[in-house]
Amino acid sequence: MGFDDFYARTRSGLLLETYALTGDLPAARSAVREAYVVAWHHWRKVSRMPDPTDWVRSNAWHGASRRHTARIWHRDRSLDPDLKATFDALAELSSVERRMLMAKLTDVEIDFVAREVGLTRTVAMNTFEDAAARFALHRDIDRRDVSETLAALAGPVADVRLPRSTIIRRAGTRRRRTHTLVACGAVLAALVGTGVLVSGGEDARVVSLAADGAGTGPIALRAPQAERQPRLARRHLLTAEQMSRLAPRRTWRATSTTDNTLGDGIVLPCQRSRFADSEGRGSLVRTYRGGRSEGAPRIDGIEMIELSGSPAAAEEAYRTSINWYSACTAADVRVEAVHELSGVGNEAAVLVLRERNERQRVHTVAVARTGQMLVTVYRGAEDRNPASWAVATTLSAGVNRLCGVHGADACGGPAELVEVDPYPAGAYPGLLATVDLPPIQGVTQPWVGTEAREAVLNVASTRCDRARFDRPAMSDNLTRSFLVPEAPRLPETFGLTQTIATMPNARRASAFVAEIRQRMAGCGSEELTVDVRRIAQRDSGRTQLSVWEVAIEVSEDETVNFLMAFGRRGKDVVQIGFVPAPRATIADRAFVDLAERALVRLSQRDAGS
Repeated sequence: MGFDDFYARTRSGLLLETYALTGDLPAARSAVREAYVVAWHHWRKVSRMPDPTDWVRSNAWHGASRRHTARIWHRDRSLDPDLKATFDALAELSSVERRMLMAKLTDVEIDFVAREVGLTRTVAMNTFEDAAARFALHRDIDRRDVSETLAALAGPVADVRLPRSTIIRRAGTRRRRTHTLVACGAVLAALVGTGVLVSGGEDARVVSLAADGAGTGPIALRAPQAERQPRLARRHLLTAEQMSRLAPRRTWRATSTTDNTLGDGIVLPCQRSRFADSEGRGSLVRTYRGGRSEGAPRIDGIEMIELSGSPAAAEEAYRTSINWYSACTAADVRVEAVHELSGVGNEAAVLVLRERNERQRVHTVAVARTGQMLVTVYRGAEDRNPASWAVATTLSAGVNRLCGVHGADACGGPAELVEVDPYPAGAYPGLLATVDLPPIQGVTQPWVGTEAREAVLNVASTRCDRARFDRPAMSDNLTRSFLVPEAPRLPETFGLTQTIATMPNARRASAFVAEIRQRMAGCGSEELTVDVRRIAQRDSGRTQLSVWEVAIEVSEDETVNFLMAFGRRGKDVVQIGFVPAPRATIADRAFVDLAERALVRLSQRDAGS
C-alpha cells in the first residue's frame, strides 16, 4: 500500500477521532498532520506493520491531547448547541471512557484502545459498555442513539482541509534530513573533540591529529547515537500486585492508565492543576482498586509520574506538588501529619490528610523526586488508617521502577520515616490556616478564614484574661477569624479567632504568659458568674501553652462557653478563642491539638517574611 492512498483513506476518520477526544479542532488538525509527517519519515517501518493506522492513531491521539489546554466549546461561541451538549456529555466521562467510545465513532478496534489505556480485552469491553451508558445518560438520549449522536461530530470536521499528501511527504522528508544533519553534526563534533578527521578522496584514510606516536594501530570510529531523551512508558508504573502494599489483604487491580491529558486532569485530592510542571515532557496516571469484602471500607490507589525537562524543573514541580497538599484548598481536609523520607529518590515526603466530615476519609499522599521524574502515590480509604508506612514503601517501589531509566537519578531503598512539623500553609505565615482546623461536632460545612488584619481589637480574649495585643512593646500584631458561613442555624457569635504578636524578647513574652495565667487562675473566685476549668498546661524549653474552658453565666437561663488557649514560642505570643454553639463544638483534645499547631505556625513566621 502506498503512502498517498493510505493518507487519503485514513485522514478524515483520524481527524474526527482526535476532535472527539479533545473537543479542540485546531489541536486535532495539527496533531493529525504531524502524525502523518512522522509516519512518512518512518514509512519503511510503518508500512510493514499489520495496521499502520494504529501507529499513526496513537501519535495523533497523544499529540492532540498534549496540544489542547481547554475544551474548545468553551471558546467557540458559534458551536452548534447539539454539538456542545455532546461535548459536555463527553466531558463527564473519564479519559479512558472517552477513548473507549472511539469504537462507536469510527472503525477503531476495541483491542487497540485496550492496549492504549492498559486494560485487558474483557475489562475494556465492560468499560466500553459503561462509557456508552454514561454518555447516553448525560446526553439525555437513548442508548441506541449513541453512535448516531457521536457521528454528528463529523459536521465541523467536514469543512477542515488537511494538506495534500505531497506536502506531507515533503515535510516528512525535511524532517528526515534534519535528523540526519543532527546526527552528522554530533559525529563531527565527536571527531573534532577527539582530534580525528577523515580525509576525502578515492583512497580516504583516517588521519590522526594527535602527537606522533600517540597510537600504534588503526583508529576505529563509531558514530555516536543522538542524545537520548527521557521518555515515560507504561512499564514504569507499578503493577497491581506491587500496589497491594497499600492493603495486603485486598485483591488489587488496575482500573485505568492514561497520560492525564483529557478531562480536567484533576485525579488527586487537593490537586490544583493538571500537572505540577506545566512545561513537562510527559505524564502517566494509573488508578487502582482494592477488592472490597463485605462490610470493609473502600480503598483506592493512584500512581502519577511526571517527567520534567530538567532536574531543576522537577525540583520546582516537587515543591508545587507538596504545596498542593500542605496548603490544600481544593478539599475540606485537615493536615494531620507530615513525614519526610530518607533513602527514597532525591527527596520525598508523606502527608496525611483527614476529611472534616462524618466519614473522616483519610488521604495519604507520598511524593518523591528522582532526577527529572516526579512520582506520587496515593491511598484513599474510610478505614481511618493513615497507613503512612505502607504508602512510603509503595512510593519506594514506584521510584525503583524508574531506577536506571534515562532521566531518573536516585533509586528507592528502605524507607525511613521521620515525622516533621507541617509545612508552611496559607497566605499568612505565623497564623493558622484552614488545613489546621479540627472538625466541628455537629457541623459538616467547611471552615472559611477571613483576611488577617492588625490586632487593634483582640476578639480572642475573654472577660477573664482581658489580653491586649496592641501594647506599645508589641510588633507585627495580627488577628484572623474562622467561620462556617454555609452552616445553617449557627449563631453570629459562633467562630474561632487567633491573635499573634511579637514581644521585644523571650523574657517579656514569658512574663506576658505568666500574667494571663494569673488572671485566669483568679477569675473564677473573683467573678461569681464565671467558671474556669484548666484543660492543659505545659512549659517546655522555648514554648509555653495553657488551655482553658470558660463558662460565663449571662442570665439565669443562659450560659456562654468559651475555649481559650494562650502560649508563646520564643518571643512570639498567641491567643486562640473559640465560641461554640449548641450541638456545634470542638472536642477538648482537638482544641489542645489546635493550640499546639498554632505554636508550630509561630515558628514559621520568620520563614515566610
